[in-house]
Amino acid sequence: MKVDYAACVQKIRAMPLFKKVVILLGKWLPLVVILVYIITALFLLITENRKIWMFLAIPALCLVSVTILRNAINRMRPYDAMGYLPLLSKKSGAGKSFPSRHTASAWVIASACCFLSPLYGGIMFVVALLVGTSRVLAGVHYLSDVLVGAGFALLCSLLFFLPV
Repeated sequence: MKVDYAACVQKIRAMPLFKKVVILLGKWLPLVVILVYIITALFLLITENRKIWMFLAIPALCLVSVTILRNAINRMRPYDAMGYLPLLSKKSGAGKSFPSRHTASAWVIASACCFLSPLYGGIMFVVALLVGTSRVLAGVHYLSDVLVGAGFALLCSLLFFLPV
């Protein structure tokens, strides 16, 4: 099934309130994830919690791996492939759409938070789901970019957090 991302973005543009929500989530949720991650890492450092090393290392490993993978694949973004203006301002011709690094980062950070507390992780998984959804609705990623980004992050998390 082929999705017409340009038509989806046009429909969202026609709904001013929904458009504002998508843009707000797309711009600010990744920053919220980073802020939560930094604050949690500082808390672990201050309390001398030994889990800090796993909390820092696994997301870093995932982020580096996703960056290498997306540079190697260099998939064109949907707005470049289909010739439309996305809801989030992006540089045209940037490529590097697959997998979504924002989504992978949000999901691996949610997993890291779950490593500390299931409730904390659960809240962050909801945020991660919203990050990925906003990337697709804003027209900057294909659904497959987001699904593979989340899947890759979960695979990294299962491989490294579960054995501990």
